[in-house]
Amino acid sequence: MPTRTNYLMDPEYVQRCQSAFAVLPDKPFFELFIPEQFQTTELLHAIQSPIWRLEHDVIWPHMAYLLQQDGIRGDLVEFGVFGGGSLRRLIEIFRPLSVINHYYGFDSFKGLPKPDVERDHPYFWHEGGFADTSKEGVLRYLADALGSLNQIELIEGWFSETLPAMRDRISQIAFVRVDCDLYSSTSDVFAFLPGRLVDGAIIYFDDWTHEATTGEARAFFEFAEREANRYAFERLLTVSDGALAVRVRTKI
Repeated sequence: MPTRTNYLMDPEYVQRCQSAFAVLPDKPFFELFIPEQFQTTELLHAIQSPIWRLEHDVIWPHMAYLLQQDGIRGDLVEFGVFGGGSLRRLIEIFRPLSVINHYYGFDSFKGLPKPDVERDHPYFWHEGGFADTSKEGVLRYLADALGSLNQIELIEGWFSETLPAMRDRISQIAFVRVDCDLYSSTSDVFAFLPGRLVDGAIIYFDDWTHEATTGEARAFFEFAEREANRYAFERLLTVSDGALAVRVRTKI
């Protein structure tokens, strides 16, 4: 919840939300203040754990149901796999529904690229984090949890290098989970997505900053403006801890 206390007062963010979604930003149900000296990782995880369970056990199944209800089919693509926990859960949810053709997970498996102090929110920097994993380790984890790895593929490397090589392989995307943390990585994702999102596809952000000028939000607003003739966007819901779900409608 990096900017929940003041993002609604940012006129540029409000304007961007109105332009992209034709609605004002969601208003928080409540705000939480924790004295800085007590903001330990353990405490923050204890506070956020119920929100994560809400996503994994309620909201993600609801997203899958919406796609199934609308008869949407395509690939599921996650940008930012880390240890594979979220990808595993998404596969568990979607596999029985016959909605997804193929599951792709993109990650450098060596941490994040260098942040930009002007375009990235400090809450999401995690410098030195997310590097203690490997493609092989995640594949073993997924195999142990899911059994068959049929229709599951992990692509290792920086998005700017791996996505161009996948342009001819990924053509119809039904669900995107954007867990990129940083503006530059998210920009690479949104340079890849045009023309690949099927009508009714859902984009699920994990690190939405609630600011017009930083991180995943900035990259999306730039994409929405560029692709305004191709797509319309509906904000489905906002979840604390930086999650935002967006439904995509194609115009052409």
